[in-house]
Amino acid sequence: MSQLKKATHGPFAGESQENNLILCDVDGTLFGEGLDGDNEKLIRFLAAAKDIGYEVVIFSNAADGAQFKVRALGLKFFKDLNFFGEVMSKSAYAGERAWVVIDDDHTSHDVKAGFQFSPKDSHIDRMMQYFGAAKTLPDLSDPRN
Repeated sequence: MSQLKKATHGPFAGESQENNLILCDVDGTLFGEGLDGDNEKLIRFLAAAKDIGYEVVIFSNAADGAQFKVRALGLKFFKDLNFFGEVMSKSAYAGERAWVVIDDDHTSHDVKAGFQFSPKDSHIDRMMQYFGAAKTLPDLSDPRN
């Protein structure tokens, strides 16, 4: 994280990039309506962000109900039920600041974000290139994985 200096634009312009929080919604964002199955691109992005030191938190208005699916995604993609940790309630982050919030409905939370992305936002691709995340997930077609 030390390679990130100060934000040059946006709501955090001129501030040090100490806030490394990425919040991501579950239903309609990681999977569900409007998506063709699981949002693998976003899952790769979140894994890459975790890998280089960002704090990735999955949050939902129905955190208890979303936990099973998030655990299943962790198992499917990383062979780790707890890869994404506990799904948190969106209300727990009301009034907080995050570097990025990824959600299909940005009216469903009250988080001040440097960047607000939709589930299929092209900025996610650009950030993955910045992270150097060309190969974040194991090749699931390889029987050794």
